[in-house]
Amino acid sequence: MIYDSLRKKPILTEYLNRQTPYKGFYKFLLKIKDAGVIFYSEKKALTLDRNYLITRHEKKDGVNCEIIERNIMDFPLIKVLIISDSQEKLMKIKKYIEIFNFPCNTMFSEQNYLEILPDSVSKGKALKKLVNLSDNNADIETICVGDNLNDLSMLKVANKGFIVENCHASLKKYAYHKTLHHNKHAIADIVYNYL
Repeated sequence: MIYDSLRKKPILTEYLNRQTPYKGFYKFLLKIKDAGVIFYSEKKALTLDRNYLITRHEKKDGVNCEIIERNIMDFPLIKVLIISDSQEKLMKIKKYIEIFNFPCNTMFSEQNYLEILPDSVSKGKALKKLVNLSDNNADIETICVGDNLNDLSMLKVANKGFIVENCHASLKKYAYHKTLHHNKHAIADIVYNYL
């Protein structure tokens, strides 16, 4: 989703496939045990079980999850987030999704967060679309900051990319500008010291 925070509305939204052949895939997601599974629609975060992984995520990201009371196929979903303290469990789920051949992108947004997104979606593609929405797109310069692997496509597309001090180790091998730890006012550092 590309969201306009001033007008408080989405500019562009992509959805996960909900066609009948994929009902089995959604049933699989609903049956995952010992993990937190959050289904994101355009306006809601939904879960079957508010376990400790869900409540921890709610506090960390300021998200309020509603308990699913209807068929999950009734909701147009923009992503699914699977949370587990076991990276091995998340890797098994990722492999199952690949075997199932469900049309989607899977990526780790944090070490214990596996995201399932529409197959046409990445932060880099969203940045390109956002720039192209402007009438003066030739004059736009983009600056992005990232901390994890799901930010890589966006950093590659941006005119100037920054990584925070505490970013995923894999991002450090690229020649992006470095800024402070994300809890130490990294955005302010970029604004005041680089722009």
